[in-house]
Amino acid sequence: MAALKGECLCGKIRYEYNGATGNLVHCHCSRCRKWHGAAFRSRIVVKQDGYKLIQGEEYLAQYQATPNVIKTFCQNCGSSLATIYPLRDNLLGLPISGCEGELDRYEEFHIYTGSKAQWWKITDNLPQYENIPEDKAIMHCINE
Repeated sequence: MAALKGECLCGKIRYEYNGATGNLVHCHCSRCRKWHGAAFRSRIVVKQDGYKLIQGEEYLAQYQATPNVIKTFCQNCGSSLATIYPLRDNLLGLPISGCEGELDRYEEFHIYTGSKAQWWKITDNLPQYENIPEDKAIMHCINE
């Protein structure tokens, strides 16, 4: 079981997560690169019922990125926070960049490498998928 604590850049929003986690996914799609202002987004999937907002609910804002994805962020500093998947019962996407703590065992891989930033070179030996894995379940599974 993971025990994670996180916060936004300005510290107005704080959260914690206790429970099993999913795989560590590094997404290189253009939406994730724009949303995170980085070469890729690294996230895990967590159970909603293990996620707790400790402070700052009044600063929490949402953006409906697609019909199936709602991004949350701090309206004060703009930090990317949890992703809500309305069609995935009890799951959230949690960017690990704002978290402190130990993760559970997990697989780790890159997705959407076909649309990665041209200037970025992937130098690790992790599995790479040009789009999404054929077994889509590995992107949204909880490792219990």
